[in-house]
Amino acid sequence: PRSPAALKLIWTASLQVEVPNLRAAADEARRAAAALGGYVSDRQSAETGTGRERGTLTLRIPSERFDGAMGAFRKLGRVRSETVQTQDVTRAYSDLETRLKVKRETAARLREILTRQTGKVSEVLEVEREIARVVEEIEQAEGERRYFDNQVALSTITLSLHEPDAPVSPGAFDPVAAALRQALRIMGESLGA
Repeated sequence: PRSPAALKLIWTASLQVEVPNLRAAADEARRAAAALGGYVSDRQSAETGTGRERGTLTLRIPSERFDGAMGAFRKLGRVRSETVQTQDVTRAYSDLETRLKVKRETAARLREILTRQTGKVSEVLEVEREIARVVEEIEQAEGERRYFDNQVALSTITLSLHEPDAPVSPGAFDPVAAALRQALRIMGESLGA
């Protein structure tokens, strides 16, 4: 993705690839992610009823290397589907920064009031409670900002890998079809009689 530095964009992608060997492809995907500065955050695999394997890797890749990662993952096999989404959180991030600035200023003013407070103990306690509330709101907002920073810095790519199903050999169902035809013929003759 190419975006101006002022924009806060969260990139996500989903890629389904048919591969000859699931384990080899998953290992290659892990190596490609590591080479790009990313990592596997989740991994699942299962065997299908036909003896083939399928699996899903969730990869976190630095956003500036998103295109390179997608190119590497496409080379693993035959791409069956691909989806890329971008979420612009620039406005929400800017609003969050503004709220943080206001809350920090409020906390500073409350601390200043507290240092000059010479009144009743109840008034001092009230100011301390208000400081505690504002500090808690600041910590929550900072946590939200860290989450945004992480989502913007690292793109999420869900890579679904599956081995091709075994081709059905011609005539594999011929005995079943012949038996069914014969049973239908006999039932037809019985009904006719």
